[in-house]
Amino acid sequence: MLLAQTRTSEMTLALALATADLAQAIASEDPARIAAASQAVRSASEAARQTLGALDDAAAAAAATAAGVDRPGPGAGVEVRMARADWNSGHMNAAILRALLEELDYTVSDPSVAEIPPGDFYPGVANGEFDFWAHGWFPTHDQYLFAEDLANELPDGGVIGDYVSIVGTLIPGGVLQGILADKKSADEFGARSMADIAANPGPWDRDGNGLADISGCDDGWGCQAVIDATIALNGWEDSVEQISASWAELWEEELGRLERGEPVLTYMWTPTAYIVTLTPGSNGYWMSFPQASLDQRQAAPVPEGQCPAQPCLMGFAPADISVVANNGFLAVNPAAAKIFELFTIDVLDVALQNVRREAGEDSEADLATHAAEWIADNRDLVDIWLAAARAVAA
Repeated sequence: MLLAQTRTSEMTLALALATADLAQAIASEDPARIAAASQAVRSASEAARQTLGALDDAAAAAAATAAGVDRPGPGAGVEVRMARADWNSGHMNAAILRALLEELDYTVSDPSVAEIPPGDFYPGVANGEFDFWAHGWFPTHDQYLFAEDLANELPDGGVIGDYVSIVGTLIPGGVLQGILADKKSADEFGARSMADIAANPGPWDRDGNGLADISGCDDGWGCQAVIDATIALNGWEDSVEQISASWAELWEEELGRLERGEPVLTYMWTPTAYIVTLTPGSNGYWMSFPQASLDQRQAAPVPEGQCPAQPCLMGFAPADISVVANNGFLAVNPAAAKIFELFTIDVLDVALQNVRREAGEDSEADLATHAAEWIADNRDLVDIWLAAARAVAA
């Protein structure tokens, strides 16, 4: 009861403070400040909704828990087919969710054997090849839910969004994506935004074809299509191009350029450890675009010192990361659905785990250890989620 009262008080205070900040931001008439404050209110509201819902559900399970009934969990006898994204910054989310499902007695497949890009996952989860993953980036991944070119892969027609659901928001609002330039070169060549680079592509032209080269996204990543569409929207096909290959390999090339003092221009996202090497406001700048796609037009809440052109339109709206799951699986596994709905993790916790991975703790065993440590550190909240999951399956 004391824990529930404490969590309720924390959520209420956080929402009140965020609302007060928004009022002050509106009074200031500063667009960047208003955008940041609005996002904070949305995040606080979502956190309050999820936490209070979990507390209500946990209360419904209190009698059985107090009685100490020892019985199989709601997942007993159920095998779960889990996929994992082929970018490792989100593997912490997947490892934690796998462990939570196992605490409910589900048998969960090893996601490392199904490490795939979104272009493979979304048709697979719609067809029932997979049950879920923890790497839905929205609105960036909206393109997969409604893509007509994927409809012919589905058993009964329609679009992928007819067969799957976005469940919960495990990292709300604070996830950023965009194009980073190194500060030294941006200052030297007067690049305050991508428009300046498009007007003077030479310093960022790697192959001598007259186009500035962005070290971009892997084939099949949602960001690849967004970057190409944003270049076209701004009319820069003759001055800017995205280089698509293994992002990790392209990043190694960018690191070499950074160390040699050469111009760097690369796709980057948070949370990831890579951003501690090329850091906005320190040795890097986010590059704003004059035009962004309608669904990506929300300005990012970052200050001028990190993104010189304000408001900062990064080509990507600040994203939510959510579970995406097969509708049939959700219908017969309400306990799993409840965990997907309630699970949240602070973006800083993910970033810190990414730093540990880059420092050498990069094995599957290390990942499992990191997830177990996070669960232990957050056991009070985890137990509320688990009780809520058991309650809906009772």
